[in-house]
Amino acid sequence: MSLATPNSQTSPSYVWDDVTDRFLADYPVHCAKRTNSIQQRVMHAHRGFEFYLCTKGSGTLFCGNRMYPLHEGTLTVIPPHVVHRPYTDRNAAFHRYVLSVDVPYMESLDAVCASPGAGITQLLAGPDGDGGHFYLNHAQFDRATTLLATLVEALAHDGPLKQWIQLSTLSELFVLIMGLHHAPQSTERDKSAEDSLLGDVLEYLVANYRENIQIEDVTKRFPVSRSYLLRLFKEKTGDTIMRFVAEYRLNEARRLLAAGTLSVTEVASRVGFGDLSHFFGLFKKATGLTPKQYRDRASGRLSK
Repeated sequence: MSLATPNSQTSPSYVWDDVTDRFLADYPVHCAKRTNSIQQRVMHAHRGFEFYLCTKGSGTLFCGNRMYPLHEGTLTVIPPHVVHRPYTDRNAAFHRYVLSVDVPYMESLDAVCASPGAGITQLLAGPDGDGGHFYLNHAQFDRATTLLATLVEALAHDGPLKQWIQLSTLSELFVLIMGLHHAPQSTERDKSAEDSLLGDVLEYLVANYRENIQIEDVTKRFPVSRSYLLRLFKEKTGDTIMRFVAEYRLNEARRLLAAGTLSVTEVASRVGFGDLSHFFGLFKKATGLTPKQYRDRASGRLSK
C-alpha cells in the first residue's frame, strides 16, 4: 500500500493500493476467478475500474458511502478512486470474478469508438459517477459469467487472437453494464430489512465520522435494540461500529497527511480525534509510523 495519494482533483479517503496500480501499468486488463477467502480486508482504492461479479456465497461490499449485499447474481462497478472493502465469512464459500481495467486502456477505446457527449469511463461510471450495484436476471448472469470466463481464458494464453478476443469480450461486457444503468429493475430489487438498516447506519457513520460518535448516538438514531444492531454490524462487516469509524478516520488522516498542507494536530482534529495521544497510538499501530514520519515519507523526505 502506498503512503501517497494519487494526483487527482478528487479528495477520497483511503489507503492507496499501488500494488494493483503497478500491476495494471504492466497488464492493463486483468481478470480472475477467485474461490479463496478475501485477502484484501482493509479500505482501499486504486486508479483502475473494478468489476465484481459474485457467483456463489454471500457477503457485503462497503463502497463509497454505501453498503451493498453480495450474493449470486450481483455485479458491482467500482470506479477509480472510490474507497471500498468487501467482507465475507472466512469459513464460508465465496466465489467471484474480479475484473480490473486501467483507465488509460479504457480511454484508448474512445479513440476508436467515440460516443457523443460521454466517454466510456463516464458511461460505465453511470449518471451519478459512483459506479453501480446491479442484480442480474438469469440471462444477464449467464452472459456475464460466460464473458468473464472467456476473458480469463484469453488472458491466460498468448496468441495471435488474444487482443481481439479481449477487446470483443470487454466490448460486449461493457455494453451489458451500460444497459444495466438504464434498467431500473436491475438496481431496485427489494432489500432485506437488515440490508436497508445496515446501509443507513453506514451512511450515517460516513457522514458524521468527524464528530465524537458514540454507540449511544447510533442506537438513538436507529431505534432498534443495541444488542441487535451491534451484532448485525459485526456480522455483516467484520468490524465493530467504533472500529469501523476509527479505520475510516485513519484513512482520511493518511490522505490529509500525504497532502502535507495541515499540521499533525490539525489533521487529528479534522478527522475526529479529540485526543492527540490516542490518535498517535492508533496511527502508529496501523501504519508502523508516526503521523509525522508518514507525512515525510509521502513527501519523499523520509526513505522507506
